[in-house]
Amino acid sequence: MRYRWLAPLGVLAVLTVTAGCKKDSQQLIERVNFSISENLETVHVSLLFKNNVQTNIGGAFDLKDYGTLFINPFTSAKPFEIGMDLNVGVLVDPDYAQITPTDTLPNGIPLGLGYSLAEIRSPDPISESFDLYGYVDVTQGRWLGVAAMFKFIDDKSFPQGLTISQGFEPNAEGKPAVIASVFGPTLDGTGAIKRNGGIALLANVRQLIDKARETPAHGGTLYPELGVVLSGPAAKKYRKPAKLNKLQRNLIRSFNTHQ
Repeated sequence: MRYRWLAPLGVLAVLTVTAGCKKDSQQLIERVNFSISENLETVHVSLLFKNNVQTNIGGAFDLKDYGTLFINPFTSAKPFEIGMDLNVGVLVDPDYAQITPTDTLPNGIPLGLGYSLAEIRSPDPISESFDLYGYVDVTQGRWLGVAAMFKFIDDKSFPQGLTISQGFEPNAEGKPAVIASVFGPTLDGTGAIKRNGGIALLANVRQLIDKARETPAHGGTLYPELGVVLSGPAAKKYRKPAKLNKLQRNLIRSFNTHQ
């Protein structure tokens, strides 16, 4: 399968949807911007959305003194974005190394990396609209990530049991340097919301540092590969591009109506 970075077929349904959906699959996400400091110690990675996502939601969460996970609102000059500005020293922080790592996103769907990351939560609420989680690769020192869980992404705006992912800048082995995922909520046994859905951004900082060395600006812009990957128990229900397009329209409407 083209996207070998996702969990095996025996664990969950995985479908790659490409035919006729290039335009549709990019309705929500526009690009990824990244930059690496000249001393290779700090990384900036942000997921930028299309201009049709016009929400004023914003906020940030600091990982000690290593830097910040952030959501920046849409403005006339800048798109809505989710990202991180972090010092790579966070990868060897002894406190984070003591956290029992997780191999799933907040909704319980696998991260898709093949191993676990430490998940860091804020002790205090960040916003009435969303929560932020940090992800640190304390075992192999490669991946950093951020996930935002939005209170308005429920089973009416996005189905439970579904994650839509896109890869950016694959290496020679086909493994992406960045993975962006939109994931649905988790419901309890009564059908009530247990955990809201959200958006995750995972970046292989070692891979990005190698790429930054090739560019004078120590960074650049990455665009998603053609096609999206659907995973989770509900994946088969949404294999048609028309259904994906409708899901994204509903999600954009949710962002734009929850200011």
